[in-house]
Amino acid sequence: MKRLVIMLMLLAAVTPSLSGCFGKFSLVRKVYALNASVNDRILRHVVMWAFIIVPVYWVAGVVDLFVFNTIEFWSGHNPMAAGEKSFNYASGDTTFSVLATWKDDTITYHIDRYSGKQYQDTLVIRTDRSGATATATYRQPEGVTTFVAHGNTGGVGLTAALLLPPEPAADTLYN
Repeated sequence: MKRLVIMLMLLAAVTPSLSGCFGKFSLVRKVYALNASVNDRILRHVVMWAFIIVPVYWVAGVVDLFVFNTIEFWSGHNPMAAGEKSFNYASGDTTFSVLATWKDDTITYHIDRYSGKQYQDTLVIRTDRSGATATATYRQPEGVTTFVAHGNTGGVGLTAALLLPPEPAADTLYN
């Protein structure tokens, strides 16, 4: 009984210091996204009830609250918020395959474009959360172009570089 009283007093003393801690609840959002990814609405409803009966949402919420959001409060970064997401977008015969990754303070978008099943080109966009620098690399069979944008006090500076692929060796042209 004495230990319980001491634990409750300790919890009561620590709780006000965490009053500003409202994190992203990334684990709960990932569980919700998993449930939302089920295409059939009846099956999605069954999955929702299964996640409630087998307390998946409750466990995710408690782990988020006491572990990941506390880490986010003290460090400024939620370890569950980092990750990646991939999806495809199609418009007519053109398909875009997109991979978005977020690690530490860097967000990267890797976009491959296809016409039918034929690869066309790739665009890689990388930026940091501060927005001070952004890099775009455009790869196509003709070469690679890189753009770098720098934020400065007078506005935004932009530099570009075009790298052409190497010429094939003369002896390989007529084999």
